[in-house]
Amino acid sequence: MHLQIDVPCYDVQVDLGVNSRLLQQHVSRTTGKLLTTRDIHNLKASVNRQCPDVTAVLQEHTAQYPDDDIGVVVDDNNAVQIIFIQTQQMKETFAKFPEVLLLDGTYSNNNCGMPLYSFLEEDGYGQGQIVGMFLLNGESTDQISTMVEIFRSANPAVSNTRTVVTDKDFTEISVVETLLPHVSLQLCTFHCIKAV
Repeated sequence: MHLQIDVPCYDVQVDLGVNSRLLQQHVSRTTGKLLTTRDIHNLKASVNRQCPDVTAVLQEHTAQYPDDDIGVVVDDNNAVQIIFIQTQQMKETFAKFPEVLLLDGTYSNNNCGMPLYSFLEEDGYGQGQIVGMFLLNGESTDQISTMVEIFRSANPAVSNTRTVVTDKDFTEISVVETLLPHVSLQLCTFHCIKAV
């Protein structure tokens, strides 16, 4: 009998090199399902199929679109920590409308289980426009700080930003207050109502 597991956090743990035996014990404890060594092997193979070599994909994109900003931050073990993507059009849009910046994260909804953070602004037609995207390998203060610092460095127009809108995440709030002290911080009404 083959056991099918569709839990993104396990994919990330396997991809990050978590010990197979510890993963096996954790899944057993948290789900009550018993995994065999073969199940762990199949899970690792599945993760490798789902997450293509990010370096090759980004290099191909950079070759095709040299004006886009693509960045990858890796740790001492050469594991990807942050991927930054900002097209030329995103940069130009932000430069035209830098006054209000919105920051929002989706939590591990992609096939690699990495949170996706979007930087958005409102254009002259009142439409939201994505002006930067980040995939993070976690949501620590250091990673959020690095993300905001990368965006700030890549976008000199951030000095003209007057307001940043974020959800109730204390890490995001703290980082924005520290790295963008000139802005007014606003909480997103939708996220506040949803939290009640």
